[in-house]
Amino acid sequence: MLGDASGSPRRRCTLAPALGCIALFVFVAMADRPAAAADIRIEAGFGYAYSDDDLSFDERLGRFDLEVQSDSALGGAGPIGSAAIWFDRVLTDNLSIGLEYLRADTDGDLTLNVSGLGQSVTLATDYDLKIESVFLNVIWRRNTGDVHPFAGIGLGTSWLEGSIDAQAATTVLGFDAAAAVEADEDAFAPSAQVMFGFDYDITRGFYVGGVARYFLIDGRLFNIDQVIREISVQAKIGVRF
Repeated sequence: MLGDASGSPRRRCTLAPALGCIALFVFVAMADRPAAAADIRIEAGFGYAYSDDDLSFDERLGRFDLEVQSDSALGGAGPIGSAAIWFDRVLTDNLSIGLEYLRADTDGDLTLNVSGLGQSVTLATDYDLKIESVFLNVIWRRNTGDVHPFAGIGLGTSWLEGSIDAQAATTVLGFDAAAAVEADEDAFAPSAQVMFGFDYDITRGFYVGGVARYFLIDGRLFNIDQVIREISVQAKIGVRF
């Protein structure tokens, strides 16, 4: 086992300050605008995410250092959900800022190569990665008419929970190689995203839309720095006040 999950209390301790800072930033940005000048929207989305992550690490098993490396990028996929609050017409008519929560749960099959002292074995494993993120987004959005195209960027923080489980026991150097790759670990990491999409007004207070996003997380997982990339598409519904 490479690491112990720290559990929800640690997650609350790490995400709560970031959420508070982002909320304060939103409040300051809105402070100079008349209340009537900005629309407030609340929305929820659901869709599918595709991950693309290279995974490699070193692990000591018994008296030997074993190199564990994936032979290809991860191709995991799974559902993604989001909730956000938006403030439109901030500073200009077409500028919107928003606070967004994302949760993605991707999984897939991963082939790992475990080697040491000239011996090498290949292991088939199951891989699961849960990501919870909070973003502060800034977008250009056409805030007139019934159709509202938008594009923008976001910065935030992410909580990662990853696990790897070997599908069968295999030995290398006389040890069970599965023990070198089975892992359950979590980490806190900075993240960023780019997005584009559109909203369509059904009524003055209700709209539907779609969004595509690419987000990047740079954190330490399984005792090594990891760069995690995910692409997702979502349908969404929202209300405007």
